[in-house]
Amino acid sequence: MKEQIRCEVDQAPPLSPERISRLRLIIHGPSGEPSLTPEMLAQKTTERLENTPQSAGHLYVLAFSSGTVKVGRTDSGRRRILQHRAEAARHGVELTDEWLSPAHTGWYQNERALIEHCESTGIRIGGNKSEYFTGLDFAAVRAFAESLVNIPK
Repeated sequence: MKEQIRCEVDQAPPLSPERISRLRLIIHGPSGEPSLTPEMLAQKTTERLENTPQSAGHLYVLAFSSGTVKVGRTDSGRRRILQHRAEAARHGVELTDEWLSPAHTGWYQNERALIEHCESTGIRIGGNKSEYFTGLDFAAVRAFAESLVNIPK
């Protein structure tokens, strides 16, 4: 029986067929058991994307009228902020402050550092994978995020 090859990537940026072919694939043998778990592949995919020079994106920090601060990364800057603004409005909450970094490489690593900073100084709400926090000062989080972004001048 031939091995079935497929790539499972959860929450990764869209990839071209050329880039997908360069990633390690999950190989399903006759038993159907993957040789790599989806988590292992997601980690390898993230590592691969982080080390690709042309992969650039933004960090963002948002403050809401509820006192919540949201941090994250995106490859579509303004569009993502508008999505958060609209979602907040549906729940009767306003976006009160926002910061969007310039596009830069290293945005995946920088987001992890930003989330770790927020975890150490605030309280995560909404589960252990949430990027929403309380007990944080927007200006302080923004300053920390800005310190992560190294843009050549």
